[in-house]
Amino acid sequence: MENTTPQKLATYTAVIVLAPIIRESPQGRLTYQEGVFNFHYLVPNDPYEFRYKAVKKLFDAGVAERFMLVGGPIRNEKNQVIVREEVEALACHIMKYTLTSKYEIPAAAMHTVSSRPNTIGNITAVSEELKARDSQYLARVGVLTNFYHLPRALRLFHEHSILRPIPICAESLLMSDEMEHEYIRKFYTEQGLPLILGQGEIQGLSDIEKGTYTPRIA
Repeated sequence: MENTTPQKLATYTAVIVLAPIIRESPQGRLTYQEGVFNFHYLVPNDPYEFRYKAVKKLFDAGVAERFMLVGGPIRNEKNQVIVREEVEALACHIMKYTLTSKYEIPAAAMHTVSSRPNTIGNITAVSEELKARDSQYLARVGVLTNFYHLPRALRLFHEHSILRPIPICAESLLMSDEMEHEYIRKFYTEQGLPLILGQGEIQGLSDIEKGTYTPRIA
């Protein structure tokens, strides 16, 4: 019989949130309006905002003390040229703006880390930020990103950092929500990805997060 008892999520001293791809675009449905900046943009690799929603879920559950939002300059949609290099318009600040204004995460719970606009740049920057922390603190640091990005991100942590963060799959945190489950199915279908294979992995990570994972019998 399936265990339907609500499970407490794992706890973290900090959660590193890797920025999704952000592209400035006149056709973008999202707007960044902070200080002197006012422009439209889109997020092609996370259009349903799974990373943001996962941050919200972790925050509401009270299982993370700090969120480290890391990202760099953004490019335009047309030719991928970097168009925003000002500190206040980096991807990490756009993430913070969205999480504060749309998802009601207090600014005090988030720390922005500027980096080069790629995963290796993200990893290098957060590793520098955390280098003074003791091993006990670092043992409970998580890294949050999308399902398709997580394996590569972990590999790059092993190659470019002494950090060994706990993987947190955004989609796995959202699987128990029926509407989000449908968004996940829709996104993977739109991308032409093998949902029937990926869904089991997403669910497995979700079970690990909740402490309910049971390995399949060999």
